[in-house]
Amino acid sequence: MKRRRISDAVWPSDFEPKVTQKTRELTIDIITPVFGGDVESWKLNEKKPIRSQAIKGQLRFWWRTMQTEQDHKVLLAHESALWGGTSKNNDQEIRLKSRVEIAVVEQKIEQIPKVMTKERNGKFSGLGTNDISHYDLFPIIEKVKTNEKILILEKGTFKLIVNYPHENEQEVLNTLKLWVLFGGVGARTRRGCGSIYCRDLLAEFKTHQDVIAFVKNLSQAKGVSAGTSKYPILAGGKLFGTEETKGVDVKSLQDAYGVFRQDRAPGNQKPGRSYWPEPDAIRKVLEQHAPLHEPKHPDGVWFPRAAFGLPILTQFNTRDNGAGDPFDKQIELSPQGKDRWPSPVFIKVTKLSDNCWLKLVLVLNHKTPELSLQKKHLESSAKPDNLKGKVMIKDPENPKKSLNGRTIYQALADHLKLGVWINE
Repeated sequence: MKRRRISDAVWPSDFEPKVTQKTRELTIDIITPVFGGDVESWKLNEKKPIRSQAIKGQLRFWWRTMQTEQDHKVLLAHESALWGGTSKNNDQEIRLKSRVEIAVVEQKIEQIPKVMTKERNGKFSGLGTNDISHYDLFPIIEKVKTNEKILILEKGTFKLIVNYPHENEQEVLNTLKLWVLFGGVGARTRRGCGSIYCRDLLAEFKTHQDVIAFVKNLSQAKGVSAGTSKYPILAGGKLFGTEETKGVDVKSLQDAYGVFRQDRAPGNQKPGRSYWPEPDAIRKVLEQHAPLHEPKHPDGVWFPRAAFGLPILTQFNTRDNGAGDPFDKQIELSPQGKDRWPSPVFIKVTKLSDNCWLKLVLVLNHKTPELSLQKKHLESSAKPDNLKGKVMIKDPENPKKSLNGRTIYQALADHLKLGVWINE
């Protein structure tokens, strides 16, 4: 396969390693396909696809997951002291320089193919890539339809230089390890894209038991209950996974997640009505439904898939039997008073060594927000953590898909055939 070296191995002008700090050079391998990640989130920079600024943002995020401070001002002060930011002193804003400096100094990338489109009867029917599930790529469907150039980086390697204070070494290394295990580069890293591997950072991880011990060690906090944190944190979270294999196909994992999210009744030409409660919940809230689509899901007004992130956009087929269903082009379920609530769920393929790969689902502890449907505030009972008496997936042919006393995240893990490792 054609390989291209990008030589930018010169120290950025603002990158000045200090004698009081420690510097490490890390070789990072890309192990699942990358798309997006540039200033415009869905675009990939062909010359320099890996951006140090984007990595810095990931590291700040994973550092925050290790904290349990719930006071926003205190948390921000601690974060800014290490990673840089602004602070106020006597109502005067002070700019704090980051004590952790990073630079991407070399990038080796393999051939970057374009995302192709599939057609059926002359009409667009999906995205033609064998590397990433079409479900993961749904945010760019409209862009591909209009022939916008969307690229995928299949494999590559880059070197990351990290400079940090000696006294902060352990928390910086833990942050880097979390990023390598559960984060990545580019867009859609929470859904398996852009996963990475670093031999030096993961040398201590021989089996999945080492991953469990590492996460448990960083999750120790008293008085932190699942689903209560104002910010996404490890304490009170959940971890599901498989034992070691010699290789894992990320696309099959992504496809399985897509099947779980889109569970529908079979149809002659197109999928039938959803087995999930949300479509009927929308019909009830908006008081609109087709004569043949009277709301009948037993869970009533309940939106369990909000547990995987917001907003959620829904569009009903109002032709033929759907005439009379909600007709807005896009019906939006959103967090009350906000534009989005990032998913606390990370679905990953992780590499510990050449012959040791894992499938993982990490669920961070983050309180689900109040919900709005088309800017109409919903009762708290509509939130996904209202599990009492709920069925969730009502499939007459397969009743085992129902919750049956499980959490939503446990139901996902069971569908993906993952074991329970940490369940706070």
